[in-house]
Amino acid sequence: MENLPDNLHTLKLGIKFNKKLENLPDNLHTLQLSWDFNQKLENLPENLHTLQLGETFGKKIENLPDNLHTLILGYKFNQTLENLPNNLHTLQLGICFNQRLDDSPPNLCIIKILNKNLDIDSLHDKYIFDIIDNTYHRIINIKGRKGMFTKSSNKF
Repeated sequence: MENLPDNLHTLKLGIKFNKKLENLPDNLHTLQLSWDFNQKLENLPENLHTLQLGETFGKKIENLPDNLHTLILGYKFNQTLENLPNNLHTLQLGICFNQRLDDSPPNLCIIKILNKNLDIDSLHDKYIFDIIDNTYHRIINIKGRKGMFTKSSNKF
């Protein structure tokens, strides 16, 4: 990709896009990858806020920008999640995701799970949370980590 404007805020790539990501603007805020995208994630801008992966993306995720706030994984993604950015706030897991969630970032507050059969036992030892179930997905609102004081709940 060449000649993208420096002030580009959001980039949504077409359904068949499946090429290496290069020359993305430093100030890109939101990147939505196509249905067919299945390349190694490299050269992502450090200021990227939201990353939505395509439905067929299945590569191991490494080297995400430290400032990433929201990560949306596609339908077929089923890799272990390690070394997620510390600033990650919201994580959406696709319907095929069936891995443990042992290592999660300290600022993670919301996990949206499309696979309602996913075993969330690995979260019980680390977090205090509410689960909202509906027909299509499960949302986990993390209130705090066990053993740490949380201002909002005034509990340990």
